[in-house]
Amino acid sequence: MKKIILLIAVVALIATCYGQQLPQQSTPVPQTDYLLKSKNQKKGAWVLLGTGTSLGLIGIASFPKDYVWLDFWGTNTASAESSATFSGVLFVVGVVATLTSIPLFIASGKNKRKAMRSSVGFKSEQLSLPFKSGSMQKSMPAVAISIKL
Repeated sequence: MKKIILLIAVVALIATCYGQQLPQQSTPVPQTDYLLKSKNQKKGAWVLLGTGTSLGLIGIASFPKDYVWLDFWGTNTASAESSATFSGVLFVVGVVATLTSIPLFIASGKNKRKAMRSSVGFKSEQLSLPFKSGSMQKSMPAVAISIKL
């Protein structure tokens, strides 16, 4: 009796485990997620480019006209020195922001290309099911997600 119960338990366990799938290591990202990520990156890149260009131009425009570059031409007043420092900082921050927008534009383009290459659709998947005298092939509808890397 114990052998029969053990045999039934093993067969039930095998039949149950046969249909389970291994967990995927990484979940694929659908096309809409890539497009949304690309849109947000492009928006951020444009904001950085516009802000950086504006700050750079303001830094150039606000630089004092009476600033002396070399000491043997004269000396700078305290207000000209502080104004030049502030304008220089604005210019450098603007250039850095403008240069930071370049990788965002590149990443946005890559994500858009990934979204265009990925596809979602339906396909018929062949499933092997245990049957009385072996196994039986059954066709099951499945959602197919392909991402070409």
